[in-house]
Formats: sequence, structure tokens, C-alpha cells
Amino acid sequence: MRTFIRRRAKQFGGTCFEVEANGQRIALDVGLPLDATADTASLQPAVAGSRKPDDNLLAA
Repeated sequence: MRTFIRRRAKQFGGTCFEVEANGQRIALDVGLPLDATADTASLQPAVAGSRKPDDNLLAA
């Protein structure tokens, strides 16, 4: 099992964590920073499958 911090762990709001086991992944706590503006597309975390389908991402 591997765990990845995809976006800031030392801030309130906007964090993102990813857990991988046996080639399957889930993304946890996928949120936007509290100071996010209307341009949220540029703030999406770098999780494969969050923008385009990826069969290995089971949940986000």
C-alpha cells in the first residue's frame, strides 16, 4: 500500500490524499482551497482519473 499527498497537508481546506493498493486507487478528501476563485479547473489535484476516465481510480 502506498499513500500520496497530492495537495497541501499543512493548510485548512483544499487537501487531497491518494491511497494505492494492488494497482487500484482511491482519492480522499478532494476539495478546493478555501480561497478558491471561479477558475476551479486549474485547482484540480494531480490525480490520474480525476479529469479523464481511469479504471484504476475506484473512488474520488
